Amino acid sequence: MGWLRSRLVSRTNRPSSWHHSDALLLSDSTSHVVPTTLPSHLLNSALTDIAFSSSDQFGEAASLESQRTEPSFRFTGLVPFRTNYASKAIFDLDGTAYSGRFVALLRSRSAVFKSRLYLEALDDGLVPWYHYVPVSVRLDELYSLLGYFFSARSVVAAVVETGEKVGRRELEKARKGVEHEEELRRIAEQGREWGTKCARREDAMSYAYLLALEWARLQSDEREGFRMEEGEE
Repeated sequence: MGWLRSRLVSRTNRPSSWHHSDALLLSDSTSHVVPTTLPSHLLNSALTDIAFSSSDQFGEAASLESQRTEPSFRFTGLVPFRTNYASKAIFDLDGTAYSGRFVALLRSRSAVFKSRLYLEALDDGLVPWYHYVPVSVRLDELYSLLGYFFSARSVVAAVVETGEKVGRRELEKARKGVEHEEELRRIAEQGREWGTKCARREDAMSYAYLLALEWARLQSDEREGFRMEEGEE
């Protein structure tokens, strides 16, 4: 699973019995910041659909049992990978190793929210907030990002429908938030263009070739003589 993925699944599946709330920052129609606090389980049900397909298949029995019984872990069973593409936004997180899905997700028509532990070969060509939405490993800004792009009005509707006890002032502030889905759509398109044009097999081969040249230079006793000085071509 990896601790980063476990953190995201746990955070976005907190049961209502925990009576937990999250603070988030919204943006109103004049682009001013509007802070509010809303119940976590309603934020999750209105804005996210994140789960594990299954628990780990190997490991210590106690660890596997704790995964299956953790109240904030949700398991869906195996689903086709293409079902992810029905969402306007997709999370991609590193696990116990780097995620091998990043480029494939960028090539979709969904915007990619990326939280990483590892650097990847073609990262130098990617621009955060232009090709994808960066997310810290602590995920502290998670609900503010979702609220910015999608607003919190669906959460307010869920509060009214369920009769959840939320302060009137918090609901009034939540209603002021506006969505920015057009910005998210542009990020998705720009990421798709990069994934299609700049992450080809030829690009990976070029990177591997340059990496081999640099490795050979570092291993050579004459390595200093092979260094390219500034301004040389």
